[in-house]
Formats: sequence, C-alpha cells, structure tokens
Amino acid sequence: MNRIVLGFVVLLLVSCGTDSSEIGSGFFNGGELDFSFIDTVSVKLSTIKYENIITAGAARLLVGHHEDAKLGPVTASTYFQLSTPTVSSLGKLTTSFNYLQLVLKYDKYHYYDTSAVQHYDVYRVTEDIELNKDGVIYNNSRFKTGPDALGSANFRARPNRDDSITIQLDPVLGQELYNKLVDASTDLTDLTLFRRYLRGIAVFPDSTINGSILGFKPSAELRLYYIDKSVTPSDDKKYVSFPLIAANSVCLYSNHVFTDTQGTKLEGKLPKNESVLSSKLTDGESYIQGSAGYAVRVDLPYVKNLQDLSNFYIRSAILELFPTHKSYDVVTPLPKLKVYQIYQSNTIASLTAGSLTLLQEADIPQDQFYQLDVTSFVAQQFNLDIDSRQALLLRLDDAEVQAAVSRESNTNRVYMGTTRTRLKIYYATIKEQK
Repeated sequence: MNRIVLGFVVLLLVSCGTDSSEIGSGFFNGGELDFSFIDTVSVKLSTIKYENIITAGAARLLVGHHEDAKLGPVTASTYFQLSTPTVSSLGKLTTSFNYLQLVLKYDKYHYYDTSAVQHYDVYRVTEDIELNKDGVIYNNSRFKTGPDALGSANFRARPNRDDSITIQLDPVLGQELYNKLVDASTDLTDLTLFRRYLRGIAVFPDSTINGSILGFKPSAELRLYYIDKSVTPSDDKKYVSFPLIAANSVCLYSNHVFTDTQGTKLEGKLPKNESVLSSKLTDGESYIQGSAGYAVRVDLPYVKNLQDLSNFYIRSAILELFPTHKSYDVVTPLPKLKVYQIYQSNTIASLTAGSLTLLQEADIPQDQFYQLDVTSFVAQQFNLDIDSRQALLLRLDDAEVQAAVSRESNTNRVYMGTTRTRLKIYYATIKEQK
C-alpha cells in the first residue's frame, strides 16, 4: 500500500472516535501510531489580475469613485438600455409636459464611506449598447456618449434609509419625448426604432471626489412627469415610465470599472492574466478586489517533498490565511471567498472540493482568519509532476465578481497577509515496539 493511501487509512481509523495510539497495531505488525503536526511548510501568496470580467446582466448597477490606500483609485460607471414607455400615447388637450427624471433605486450596497457628498452626471449614449463578438460585455467595455450632460445631482448617500435617488434631466429631451407620446410616434412604440432614437443612458461619478461606490437595482427608469388637466385641480404627479426592466423587452446593462495603480506597489506589475506578483514585492501582502479583478494565488511549492519522508503518513492538511490586522472592521467586514484550483497559467481548473470558513482569532478577538481543508488538494499534488502542479485561487464567486461586490457584506477587497498564514499538516508515524 503506498504512502498516500496508507495516510488516509490512518485518518479513517482516527475518525472512528478513539485516541489510542495502538489502533491498528496488528495491521502495523505490533507498532504504535504517534500523531503530531507541523506548521512550517512554505506557503507562497501572490496577487494576480483577471483583466476581462463579465459585467453584462450583473446583480446591480454600480456608480462611484474611491481611492483605496493600497490598490489605488477605483471608478465605477454604468450603461443601460431602456424599454419603450408604459403607455403608447398621451392626450394633447388634457396633458402638458412637466419634467423628466432618472430614478436609481438603492439595493443597500455601499462600498467605503458614504459621508462624502456624491456627484453624478447623466449622459445620453450615442452608440449601440451591444454584446461583444463573444456574446458578453466586460468591465472594461465603454460606449460613446454625447458631449453634454443631460443632468447632474449632488447628494449624500443614504442607501439604508432612502429608497432611491432622482436626477432631473434636460427639459428639451423631456419635451421631445412628450411630443412623441402625444403624436403616438413609432419611435416610442416600436422597440427597434426606439433603440435607434434613444440608444441608452450612462451615469458617471465625479472622479475628483473620494467617496463611495453605490449599488443600485437593475430596475432604473426614466420618468416623464406630466400634468393631467382633465381633473380639478390638475394632477402633476402622474408619469410615464421608460423602464430598464420590462416584460416586453430585453435591456442590456453593464458596469464599467476603471482602476489606476499609478503610485501603488502594483504599478506596471500585472499586465496580463498570466502575471503573478509575489507578496514579497508588496510588503508581505496580496490582494483581492472584485471590482478590479484582483485575486490571491496560493502556492504550496514544497509540499510534494513530504512524499519522500519515510515513516510519515498525512492525516489532514489545513490552510489558515490571515488578513492584515486592522484592514477590516464592522463597517467593512471580510467577504465570503470562493476557492478554485488553477493551472500555472492562472486559468481555472475547478472549484476546490472543500469549504473556506471565516473564523475568529482566539488570541486576538478582533481579528479573523480564513480556514480551508486542503487534504485532498495536497494528496492530488503528490501525484502530479512539477509541470502539472496546481495552485489555489481565492476570490469572490462569479456572480459577485460580475457585480464587483459581495452580496453578504459591503466589502469586496481583502489585504491578505503572509505573516501568520500557514499550512498545518497533521500526520502519523509508526513507532515500532521493542
């Protein structure tokens, strides 16, 4: 029986609920089992970056700007199409135009500090919002817009208290839409013609304000308010909606996320998906950030050497990863992370069969760490040659990366430190009886 299989036999025996070191003594020719562990096996952390992240149809619209102390500025803008209006016409004699408004509905997500006054600009998209040749839209995709803003707004975000923010738009466009409604124009009743007339809306943050990145539901809408003169007194609260999400059409929407690493330790060091930036070059840290595509690569370069030890049988292998002290708090808690197996090229091989758990540090109550059972991964690496060896990838799951955020928390970045990160190997040896 080879060493790996024997190791798992030992693990099975131990799991049956006894601590006796003489279990299986007959099987081991009268020998006794000694159990111990080591935590000095090298663990290497690196930062990698995935350039193309699919953001079309993400869980939320993202708008905002923030300058991360270590990762640099992050700016999120959103582009979206609209559907034809909820009514096909308005009465010319009984109504009149009031105003045009864009409504962005909070989904309660906010990344970083919301105390700063935010500034948004709304633009009309002047080219078709469409999928790339490969059938997706990426986080680095942009669409042309008109030279002048349709409207702007300054506001202080209250995503947990308010329902939405509203931005008053150009009355010239509003009057134009109203006239087409009065005329029952096919520009508004035929979706193809409507998309030629109004290709889409873009919302940009002021990138000079170090504020928050906010999440909005993909149920944004353009509201054309009109005065209903058929009632007394006249009703000025009625509106016609041009919704992003409607039952009669499919609207494309996507988030554009721009990051600037100039002046940071990442500057110029991660040009391609294949690039690996050692934590030794970034002050002993590696980084995860969903919006920018940053992920942490974990290599166990010398674990295969354990296979060459005599009288050494692995029971289990536990990986513990410690985020940098004071890099998170109650307001910005640590996010849940997914673990993948990746090839040397950083392409994903599979989702690791194991659960990554967030635990409380016993010695430092305010600190937390991630724990992962990598027993099966270590056993698998024993059977691979050097060229086929794999690594582990830590990042947000696909849905959260597409939305550039974590659903469970208001944080999408982790500073993963190397100081206390360790691999614990629990093993058995056979002690021969004299």
